[in-house]
Amino acid sequence: MKILQIIFSLSSGGAERFVVDLSNELSKNNDVTLLTLKDDTVDAESRNFYKFDLSPRVKYMNLGLADGFHPLYLRQLYKLIKDFNPDVVHFHGCNMIKYVYYACLRLGGGIPFVQTIHNDLYYGYTTNFYKLAYHTLALHGKLRWAALSMTNYNQLKKEYPNAKSCCIFNGRAPMTQTVKFADVKKEISALKDNADTKVILHVARCSPPKNQKLLISSFNALRRQGRNAILLIIGAHFDTDEGKQLIAMAGEGIHFLGTRTNIADYMLNSDFFVLSSSYEGMPITLLEAMLSGTPMVSTPVTGAVDVINGKNGILSKDFTEASYVAALNKMLDNLDQYKAEAMKEKDNSPYTIKHCAEQYIDFYKE
Repeated sequence: MKILQIIFSLSSGGAERFVVDLSNELSKNNDVTLLTLKDDTVDAESRNFYKFDLSPRVKYMNLGLADGFHPLYLRQLYKLIKDFNPDVVHFHGCNMIKYVYYACLRLGGGIPFVQTIHNDLYYGYTTNFYKLAYHTLALHGKLRWAALSMTNYNQLKKEYPNAKSCCIFNGRAPMTQTVKFADVKKEISALKDNADTKVILHVARCSPPKNQKLLISSFNALRRQGRNAILLIIGAHFDTDEGKQLIAMAGEGIHFLGTRTNIADYMLNSDFFVLSSSYEGMPITLLEAMLSGTPMVSTPVTGAVDVINGKNGILSKDFTEASYVAALNKMLDNLDQYKAEAMKEKDNSPYTIKHCAEQYIDFYKE
């Protein structure tokens, strides 16, 4: 198949990580092109974060659009897709629908247009524009949707009951050590208070939906209780005003490491992974933890409630600090048990990119 994947950029986000992994896997047996829309020469380091993880088999294109939306972009993207003539167009990002709408309207009858819902449906996918897309595109077989968790899918069927849709769990490429593994082990060892210090890992860019204020305040409370643990935070944008506020409120034992491309090395050198989001779709970082055999603690968001089963990790009862601290303490008190269960599930996970890609091929062909 000739497959066109479309996303705004390849910055350090979960959807971007997924698109690269999916493109790489699909390219083993298909002709895959990954198109980014936003000019990748602007803030190049950030916008090309995952570009160099692309397989040589994947063709990369950049449309070079300026920031902000302009109606002319619809015609520009339509012409590119028409001339490219793919067998399927697969796009990502809740605002992307505005950019592909005209192309989907004109070409959707002959070319399947597929969108993956990367977040809780009620955070960006129920706008008036999506309702327009449902009535003018989805109901006429021009657009179909893929949800990435059963919670996500149930929301989708409730809001858009007659759209062609399916549930395809997100997947992640195998989490294996890189050549930097030993260096990461030394780096983390130097940050620990002593040999018995437990290492807690959080991977996410600084962003309000990630609710890192809850994470930091909860960890501060944990340290005040005398727990021997450190928190490593990996992610971009902590140099923003919001990020600086989070750094200012962080107490002892919290270390901001910036961005990293070798996440597997950090997962494999940590005792457990934490997520504190207000809402999610299917967090790639949870899948990375699962495929590393690393137990998890998370708020009860979409995606987390689908993959954390009480054996491989713990869901906080709600989004309060008291509940989240209780979940952290429970993990620390029973860490060996949760580690053993997480390792058991590691090799039997349904969240592999191979399985995910196979399901997308079936959905493309329907």
